[in-house]
Amino acid sequence: MAEKPLFVKYPEIPYVEGKWHFKNPIEVFEKLDGSNCQVRCYDYRIWPGCRSKSLDNRVFDSPDNLSPVAKWMAHFKKWAMKNESIYNLPNDVVVFGEWMGGGAVRYPDEVNNKFFLIDVAMLNKSGEIGEFLEYETAVNFCREFELKDINFSDILVFGRFSRDDLDSVLQRTSRQRLAIGELEGVVIKDYVSRPQMFAKYLSPEYSEVREQEKNPEIKYITPSRVRKAFLRLIEHRILEGDINDSLLFYATKLDIKKETGEEPDKDILMQVVRDYLKLMRNPEEETSPQDK
Repeated sequence: MAEKPLFVKYPEIPYVEGKWHFKNPIEVFEKLDGSNCQVRCYDYRIWPGCRSKSLDNRVFDSPDNLSPVAKWMAHFKKWAMKNESIYNLPNDVVVFGEWMGGGAVRYPDEVNNKFFLIDVAMLNKSGEIGEFLEYETAVNFCREFELKDINFSDILVFGRFSRDDLDSVLQRTSRQRLAIGELEGVVIKDYVSRPQMFAKYLSPEYSEVREQEKNPEIKYITPSRVRKAFLRLIEHRILEGDINDSLLFYATKLDIKKETGEEPDKDILMQVVRDYLKLMRNPEEETSPQDK
């Protein structure tokens, strides 16, 4: 029986807030609204994973075993296990990607159920992430090891610029972007610094932060953050029908406290949670994705 490797999680990416802190030229990418996933080859076996865990359990073999919002895991696992080129990977490499489809952002149909490269991680002797390859190097790495059926993102901009420039990137229409309409946001990557520095900057419609809000008890309460907490519960194999307002409230509260150290306003958070669950179960009542 193959030895199971240490699961390596893609790091949380913080928001761009306050004073600009990137010293080196940066690469800016479209933030894809799919599902974070990974593949690696270890001990001559393919190991697919979602954001939080390995998908080696057989429950992920069929979409019939999973709730509607988790069915992507079965489709992704099937793709990974049939992709024999993944056997070409060395043991100390994890290829992180985004499995497209099922998000709030609209994309062309041909993009759905496709794997898009996010990063290639080189592991250290402890089996943890040592560093990420610069994106163009990562693309060349995938080609050198003859990885098949992997899609790559374009670098939207490269260089030194201010936070204000990010707004123009979000509004710009170009062939490089995948989204139909407004981008979810952008991811900024400084591969040169040690440690490497990544950040994200979201369109107001999809932000998990109320940018203009000064009160820290309210600032981080948004429908987008509640949605993220909901999907993480699904990843942990909690049935969609079992997610009630109390459980989702607790999961969202933990996410806010982990990221900010702040205690959210309980009444406002519970109201946003209840509104989200109501919308999930009665989608025809949707009026606007904007924060209420």
